[in-house]
Amino acid sequence: MATQECIILLYCPCCKTVKPVNDFHKSKLSKSGYKSWCRTCRNAGSRQYYSEHREEKQAYYFAHREEKQRYDKEYYAANHQKRLVQRRKYYQEHVEESRVRGKRYREYGSVTISAQRKTYRHDHREEISAQKKRYYEIHREEILAHDKEYRRNNKGKIQAAVRRRKARKKAVIVEIFLDREIFERDQWICQLCHKKVNRKLSYPDRLSASLDHIIPLSKDGEHSRKNCCLVHLRCNLSKGNRIVTQQIRLF
Repeated sequence: MATQECIILLYCPCCKTVKPVNDFHKSKLSKSGYKSWCRTCRNAGSRQYYSEHREEKQAYYFAHREEKQRYDKEYYAANHQKRLVQRRKYYQEHVEESRVRGKRYREYGSVTISAQRKTYRHDHREEISAQKKRYYEIHREEILAHDKEYRRNNKGKIQAAVRRRKARKKAVIVEIFLDREIFERDQWICQLCHKKVNRKLSYPDRLSASLDHIIPLSKDGEHSRKNCCLVHLRCNLSKGNRIVTQQIRLF
């Protein structure tokens, strides 16, 4: 015989409704192990009480703020793993609800979040640095393996980021684009020797595709679509930082 799941029901005297036990907060002081009012009624009652005693609550908070912060810090340190387990469990049970709430909060509080993070990073710079160093020491092998895999799968993105960084260091105009966008625009034809570029070859093959700045960055050239073109790697290396006026343009 198939076993039937037993659903425990409790009565809420506030809304006078019988509800599943999951709709009630747990309580160590109650005989049943749960609060007498359901979650909905308790939340509504808490909001109403706060609105009626807002100034009193705020005055109490500011009077005991340092004490509460010290208590919270000690509690979090003593129950770190326990809180992580609770948060993971809650998230798994409320995935969609958590995502919607997080998205709504980020949309309406993006400026506040950014300012808070910036202030926190500034005030806890040494602590954050120590945490990162400690995390790297513990997970060094995983991080190195992940970085190696990422570099192998995202060569185009990495090359584009390196070029943008070089351009920013020289304080020139920087546009965000991938090398392949320029290669497709130039129809895989080298703009120096005007021969076809084999798209199957990759660096460090001397006949592989390479992005060239028509006016070099060292001579205040822009990192932009109009100042970039496709060339063979060997053509790029032989050109160096010279300006070659014979480079053809296909746009």
